[in-house]
Amino acid sequence: MIRPGRHARSWFVSTALLVIAVSMPAIYVALHVFGGSNPVWDHLAATVLTDYIVNTFILMLGVAVLVTPVGVLCAWLISAYDFPGRAWLEWALVLPLAMPAYITGYAWSGIFEYGGPVDSLAAFLGSGSSLGIDIFSVYFLAALFAFVLYPYVYLVARSSFARQSAGLIEAARLTGAGNWEVFRRVAMPLARPAVAGGLALCLMEVLNDYGAVKYFGVSTFTTGIFRAWFALGDTGAAVRLAAVLMLFVFVLIVLERRGRARTAVSSSATMRRQTLRGKKALLALIFCLVPLSLGFVFPVVRLLTWAWRTASDVLDLQFVYLVLNSFALALGSAVLCCAAAILVLYTARLQRTRLAGFLAQSATLGYSIPGAVIAVGVMTPFAAIDHGIDGLVQSLTGSGTGLLLSGTLIALLYAYLSRYLAVAFQPVDAGFERTAASMDEAARSLGASPLRALLQINIPMVRTAILSAIILVFVDVLKELPLTLILRPFNFETLATRAFEFAGNEQLAEAANPALLIVAVGVIPIVYLNRLMNAKQAR
Repeated sequence: MIRPGRHARSWFVSTALLVIAVSMPAIYVALHVFGGSNPVWDHLAATVLTDYIVNTFILMLGVAVLVTPVGVLCAWLISAYDFPGRAWLEWALVLPLAMPAYITGYAWSGIFEYGGPVDSLAAFLGSGSSLGIDIFSVYFLAALFAFVLYPYVYLVARSSFARQSAGLIEAARLTGAGNWEVFRRVAMPLARPAVAGGLALCLMEVLNDYGAVKYFGVSTFTTGIFRAWFALGDTGAAVRLAAVLMLFVFVLIVLERRGRARTAVSSSATMRRQTLRGKKALLALIFCLVPLSLGFVFPVVRLLTWAWRTASDVLDLQFVYLVLNSFALALGSAVLCCAAAILVLYTARLQRTRLAGFLAQSATLGYSIPGAVIAVGVMTPFAAIDHGIDGLVQSLTGSGTGLLLSGTLIALLYAYLSRYLAVAFQPVDAGFERTAASMDEAARSLGASPLRALLQINIPMVRTAILSAIILVFVDVLKELPLTLILRPFNFETLATRAFEFAGNEQLAEAANPALLIVAVGVIPIVYLNRLMNAKQAR
């Protein structure tokens, strides 16, 4: 192996500085967990902090209770049985991931609105308005989150079932165990660690949400952060709330890591699917169609009817500028995250030390942190830096500099890098694993620098993985709401913020056009993810 020289050391220093930079927002917030009190924080702690904790706990518990059986049973039906519609349900069940929770919330609010489909059905049946369902409650919101987020559990459970030993399954069947016994005593215990990891991801998304909880009037930590920052004007209280929220996240990270470490051992054999017919096939089809319809089909149909009705009023030159803003910001962030991921991973390849590996793993923690927390961790120190520079320059020249960092695209891109570097990291890492490290050593033994070996050998070989990373980050940034709302420059709008603004003004029909475009773009990684899983299972 070629000994790392000064070039490799310079790569390591650059990577270390990058990882420290992207970790700083989370570190800044974490340091304020036990910070000093102030009047605003004391007021929040005495009045609404309990509501934030209780509502957040109810949402997490409700989502956990619903997504686990829905995701696991759908995955088992798809993995263990053949029935009409199974082939397209295999990938269609992932489609709700293309629907941000706040957009699904707007659509379901329209479905239950006065004169809407549910209200018309209630009138036809002679029951109360909207069938007596209170949609502006924490319990309805938990159900909404569940049918948007169940694909996280479905994907990991399906992958786990595909990796399980076919011999164990067949042996259990040969002993005379029924289908339910095979699932309960063999398949589910083996899949439980992976399911726990998928559930942790679902709950992280619940903690990150702002648009849905704000629209449905449910007080959580994210709404509290916005209230402390914008309504009460106290950044210290906002930072403390963000720090408490990070305690929830830390618990979920521990659960997710344990689930990943204890995932069942893979098997080369493929589980033989049994064919269902008659009533059993119909029940399996209906069971899989229900979450797909509630999480994707019904909301999309409602958005389409609104979009058709309001397209002539909304689709104008201003909407074109809105799309260009959103796409340019998402593409710039995607390229930045992808470049950073390449730097971190290639440095780990050059060094092959525990420290380099630790830096690479540390770079992926940002995705676990809610966007509102990242935004607070960026805006507060950036504002302090701006005020310090402005005061220094004013004392020297008599005129200030204004805001150089906070409230600019620089702060927004930095926050996106901190949060979404992990999204680019995974596909690029998979691409590097498929390339032979000996090719780098051969190139360097011939006098090529690490940079030249990276540009001329590695990047061309992993260009598909890089493109996948860019697509995934692009879509995530396009959907991001709380982080963008806090850090965007003045009068800078994206598709997500415009949809949120329309919904906040009760213009749900007008919100449909930007929301549908977000959903349409979000379908792209769904197709990619399905192909990737099928390719892995085929090997």
